[in-house]
Amino acid sequence: MVSIGDDAFELQQLVDGERFSTSNPHCLEWVSAAGSMLGQLHQASRAYPGPAEFHIHGDYHALNLRFGPQGVTAVLGLDASRWEKRIIELAYGLFYFSALEWRPDSNFTRPLVKRGLEPERARTFLQAYGAVYPPIPSEAAVLVDALMLIAPIAIINGPLEDIFFTQEGMEESLIDDVLERLSWASSLPGWLNRVRKSLAEMWE
Repeated sequence: MVSIGDDAFELQQLVDGERFSTSNPHCLEWVSAAGSMLGQLHQASRAYPGPAEFHIHGDYHALNLRFGPQGVTAVLGLDASRWEKRIIELAYGLFYFSALEWRPDSNFTRPLVKRGLEPERARTFLQAYGAVYPPIPSEAAVLVDALMLIAPIAIINGPLEDIFFTQEGMEESLIDDVLERLSWASSLPGWLNRVRKSLAEMWE
């Protein structure tokens, strides 16, 4: 927006495509498209001169993508772009698309399953990403370590954030829901350690 005297002029962009929804019949296809698009972004970032890290999107999750019959139609939220190791952003993307529930009709961000990540979505995301950008030697082996690093931040900014921004009068109705989320969050490190090898193989 720019102001000239008493007048204000605002530039807006109409974004084509549907918002991601866990309940959409095309959801699994969109998870695959999201993994593939992240791989393409990381491949493109290899051309950027800079530190030994990648110029990543920085906020790659379901709300910042739009989808259509051909896959991803728009990538939004590039204002968080920065230099970072690509495996960190891969871990965030994997977490957002296989651990959390996204529903346009709800402001809550709940875990998809009672324990860990949803296996089919995790496999779909990693295989789509890996088809575009496979791991370098030994890189897949540290994927769970990257997930361990990002999980506390992603959980606090997702499933546990609702606890602090609940509308007045809804606290009691959320108690059971909150306890389930805390149980899911506390069990996540142990679950990730148990599937360390499986997640690495999904990317490879």
